[in-house]
Amino acid sequence: MGGPRSGARCLHWLLLSSSFRSVAALSVRWDGHLSRRAAAWGGLAAATCSGPVLPASARIFTWPGGGPAVSDTERSDLLVDKLERKYLLNPADLSGVTLPAGLRNQKDAVLIFHGRGGEDRETDDLRSAMRASDASVGISRFVDCFNWEQWIDQDPTRLSRVAQDVGARLGRALADEAPGLRSLHVIGTSAGGFVANQCVSDYVAARQGRGSRALVRLSLTDPFTSGPPDDEVQRGLRGLDGFASIDASTIAAARRAEQFGRDADFAEHFVNTDDLVPYTSTPLPLCFCYDVTAAAERATFPLPGGGRSGKPAKDLLLRALGYHNWPMGYLARHYETVLDAKGRIRHPSHDQLPRGAVERVT
Repeated sequence: MGGPRSGARCLHWLLLSSSFRSVAALSVRWDGHLSRRAAAWGGLAAATCSGPVLPASARIFTWPGGGPAVSDTERSDLLVDKLERKYLLNPADLSGVTLPAGLRNQKDAVLIFHGRGGEDRETDDLRSAMRASDASVGISRFVDCFNWEQWIDQDPTRLSRVAQDVGARLGRALADEAPGLRSLHVIGTSAGGFVANQCVSDYVAARQGRGSRALVRLSLTDPFTSGPPDDEVQRGLRGLDGFASIDASTIAAARRAEQFGRDADFAEHFVNTDDLVPYTSTPLPLCFCYDVTAAAERATFPLPGGGRSGKPAKDLLLRALGYHNWPMGYLARHYETVLDAKGRIRHPSHDQLPRGAVERVT
C-alpha cells in the first residue's frame, strides 16, 4: 500500500489537484523542519489556489494556462479597489521598519530581500558570494539580507500590499539617511520581489530634486509575475502557472509585478519555469530576463534539505518545488563585482541587455 507505485499515484493526484496548499504540506519536510520557501511561496499563490471560485458572472478573464491577465475591465478594477479599501481600514504597522545602521552614510550598498519563508541557504550563499567578489577586487561595501519576516501578514491576500509598504519605507529611508550613495543593488526573491521593487521606486522618487542619487540595479529571482498571452516571444515560458485560480489579491499583485523594474537604471529577472510555484514563470517586461530553467549546472544544484531522500514521490515533489530556489542559486554562482576605470561599481546596462529580452541559459 505504501510502496513507490502508491506514492506515484498519490503524487499524480496531487499534481492534478487545485490545492497547492496540500502539495506544499505533504512535500516539504526534511531534517524535521518545514522548507519555508518551497512550501510558502508567498501565501498569495496558496490563497488563490485554495480560495473559493468566483461565480461565472464575476470571474476574471485569464489567458489559457498563462496566469492572470492584467485586465483593466471595470469588474477587476472594482475587485482590486475593494481589496485596497479593506487594507486601508487596517494597514500593517510598519513603525519598526528601519534602515540597518551599517547602511547609513555608505557609498555603495547591496540589500537582499528574502521570500515569505525568511532567510535561507540561497540568501546566505548570495550574501557570501557578493562579499567574496567585492573582496577579490579590493572594495568594501554594505552587503546584507534585510529580514522582513516579522511584517509578513498571516492573511495571504495582504501579502503583496504589505511587502510593497515595507519596501517603500526602506526606499525613503535610504534617500534620507544615505544621501551619498553612488551605487545601490537591490535583490528580491519570490515574494521579496515586491519589497525590492518598491524600495527602488521610492528611493528614486525621494531623491528627485535633492541632488545626485545612486545608480540602481534591481535583480529579481523567481518573483511573482503577471501572465501575458501566449505568443511567439514567450514560447511557453508560462510553465505551470495555469494550475492556479484568480482572486482580487492576485490581480492586484499582477498589476504591481507588471511594473517591476520600471524605476531601476538596470533591472534583471532570473526565472525558473518548471517548478510548481504559480505565477512565477513569465518574463517581466521591464527587465532583461535570464531563463535558467535549462542551465546545465542545475543538475548539480542541491535540493533544499540536502538532496534526494530516496523516496520517489517526495523527491519528485521536492524537485518540482525546490527549483523555485534555483534562480537565486544561479545568481550566487555567477555574480561578479565589476569596476569601472575609476575603481567604482559598474552595473550592467540596458543598452547591451534590453528590457523585455530573454536569454535562455543552457
